[in-house]
Amino acid sequence: NSDGNGDASEGNVIGGMTQMGVRITASNNNVVAGNLIGTDVTGRLPRGNKNGIKIENGAQDNRIGTDGIGQSDTEERNVISSSIEHGVVIAGAASSGNVVAGNFIGTDITGTLLLGNVISGVTVHAGAGSTTIGGIGVGNVIGGNGAGVVTDALDAGAVVTIQANYIGTSASRTIDLGNLGAGVSAGVSAGGRTIVGGTGVGEGNVITHNGLGVHVLGNGTTATIRGNSIDQNDALGIDLGDGTGIPDGVTENDALDADSGPNGLQNHPELGSATAGAMTQVLGAFSGAPNATFELDFYASSEIDASGSGEGKRYLGSSSLATDSFGNANFTASGLLFTLDGDYISATATDASGNTSEFAPTVAAVLATPPTIVPDSLLTYTIVTNSEATFGEPTRSIGEGAPLYLTGDFANVNGAASVTIEWGDGTTTTSGQLESLDATSFTALHVYGDDDPT
Repeated sequence: NSDGNGDASEGNVIGGMTQMGVRITASNNNVVAGNLIGTDVTGRLPRGNKNGIKIENGAQDNRIGTDGIGQSDTEERNVISSSIEHGVVIAGAASSGNVVAGNFIGTDITGTLLLGNVISGVTVHAGAGSTTIGGIGVGNVIGGNGAGVVTDALDAGAVVTIQANYIGTSASRTIDLGNLGAGVSAGVSAGGRTIVGGTGVGEGNVITHNGLGVHVLGNGTTATIRGNSIDQNDALGIDLGDGTGIPDGVTENDALDADSGPNGLQNHPELGSATAGAMTQVLGAFSGAPNATFELDFYASSEIDASGSGEGKRYLGSSSLATDSFGNANFTASGLLFTLDGDYISATATDASGNTSEFAPTVAAVLATPPTIVPDSLLTYTIVTNSEATFGEPTRSIGEGAPLYLTGDFANVNGAASVTIEWGDGTTTTSGQLESLDATSFTALHVYGDDDPT
């Protein structure tokens, strides 16, 4: 009862059932917590049921696992494993508001050894309504199953939210617990939507070591896939299938993104370059639907995927863009999280309806090297004025520690004069920063990045 008294000894051992270990039908606000479902009393040996838990026929607001309030959360965890079919099934019209959180699904009681469910760890289908799988601080470990999480044929308007789970790995992220098929499979759901991860702190899932990362299949499917750690899956990190339910590898971009299919076969960004460092910068271009807005999410991995497209182990941040009437936009995404020299950068695009693309082909991040400044070997600078003022060649002088001083005099001033100095290293100085000597003179100081001052 999660009151803190004897909670660890209150669970049941439920195994060997020819149908369901636990069945909730047309019933609301039930709690299934702290049980061993599909194992022996030690939680280490298989004693599989046909299905571990089934919620159906309009059952609402039931909780499988922990409530995450900080009292007896670990004791509330279920082990749901060794099923002949599914670990957890949620099905039927109006079956909504159900939560699956904090469980070990497809493993033993330690969450480190496999006792997989044959078809899936969790399936939400057959007209089921909005459902939550995981959540910040209460993610499930889902491993060793035929597939990790499957959504299909959801109720119109239903949203299945899959967040903060460990899909294919242990909670420590150190043990391979891969699911044989996709970590997440989002099937046809006319009017329904599957959300995988999120860009808020702690919302992303870890999806690794699976046969495929996230598989979006069937025309009319909408799956929003953002902010996750997706890597080391056998096939693509994200695969927008061919509409028949079969993974088909990398989907190429098309003009104006006029094609159709799972997630609308959303075009991915085209990356041009990436600068590594404490704040990563990525430059590129995007082509898609005209006069539309998109969210670009950027990721880094230490290894390149065999496909050349993605995956994305570390979420770096996001940037918004809008296409012109021809469907084109260039972008510079600055201020992203740190990357190392040689990290591989990829990105996805998500449209306003929540359709996310596959990962973009990767580019290697390159650490920007500060120029070496020595006397008579200074970077090029350009002076731009806002009037008809002219000037002679400014005096250049270099001081200790390689600061550069520019001093000059304006002539033929017509009204107020100001100056902008473009130093050639991506920085500028404007008149508001100049040390004025008199009405027609200026002095500016700049210190270049210097790895060998002399």
